[in-house]
Order: sequence, then C-alpha cells, then structure tokens
Amino acid sequence: MHGTSLCATRKSVITTKSPTLWLLLFVLTAACGYQFSLTEGPAPGHINSIAIPVLQNQTAEIGIESIFTNAIIDQFVRSNRLAIKSPAKADAVLTGSISRIRSEIASRRSPEETLTTRIYITLDLTLRKRESGEVLWHDDSLSYFAEYGEADNVQLTRGARRLAIIKIANFLAEKVHENIFLTF
Repeated sequence: MHGTSLCATRKSVITTKSPTLWLLLFVLTAACGYQFSLTEGPAPGHINSIAIPVLQNQTAEIGIESIFTNAIIDQFVRSNRLAIKSPAKADAVLTGSISRIRSEIASRRSPEETLTTRIYITLDLTLRKRESGEVLWHDDSLSYFAEYGEADNVQLTRGARRLAIIKIANFLAEKVHENIFLTF
C-alpha cells in the first residue's frame, strides 16, 4: 500500500452488523470527500414556469386559502427556480386544497380552562403539466401543526390562532417546494 491513499483502495464490502465498522466507514468516507445529502434537482417534467391559483378551502376556517396560496407563491418567488405565470401561460399548474383542519387541547390551566391549543392542517396538492395534464407531483396528506395560547380576550386568541396558521402555511410552503424539486 505504499504510495496509495486509503481512499483509493476501498473495495471491500462490509457485511457485519458492527456499529464500530459502520462508524469507521462513515468517518473514512467523510474524510475522503464523500457525503450523503439531499439536493434539489431540476423541476419535474423539465418545466420552466408554474401557475399557483388560489387553493380550495374545504374547511370552516374563513380566509385560510389566501394565507396558504400566498405562502406557496412567496416560496417559489424566493427560490427563483421557476417563473410564476398565469395558468394559461405556465408550463405547469399547482392546484389543490386545504383538505382538513383540526384542533385539540395541548395543555390545560385547569380541568375547565385551556392553556394551549394545537392545530393541524392538511393539504392535498397536485402539480400537472398544463398542456398534457400529466401529473408531475402529488401529495394528498401534506400536514403540519402548531400551537397557540388561549387568552381571556377572544381577539387575542383569534390573533394567536391566525399566527399559528401562518406558521403552518410557511412551513408547508417550504415542504411543497422542497418535495417538488427533491432528488437523491
């Protein structure tokens, strides 16, 4: 092994379940410049533009569709990976709905008084090529949650709930973008 590096001579396969050997393999591959990572690749279907019409609201939460639609649009604008166009001119159209919202008590101040509420929101989204209708990406169970504090003042509680919904919308917008472009 004179004159060759350890990185250039790795050809054996580890067949043992020893954690020590796996740790050693990880350290050696990291030292040689190998890395395991998720990267964002090209858009599916080689699209260059996207339309994001207002999502449908299948919940009783008034106005939630604009919060989620705007969060998704903002995420695509920030990434600058695809041009945002009208549905008639875009290569692909992202459509869908806020399909579910549910709340549950996260903690109580007393048996009769809620301290925090946890809210869950689920999206059902599909990205299709505009001309052919080919489905490029679909997720019918994209979900996240946030908690908000209950206050004695109804307006403060409504405001806290709205901020929790915005937090969920921003997180799910990032996930939508990431999942559309994700490659291994």
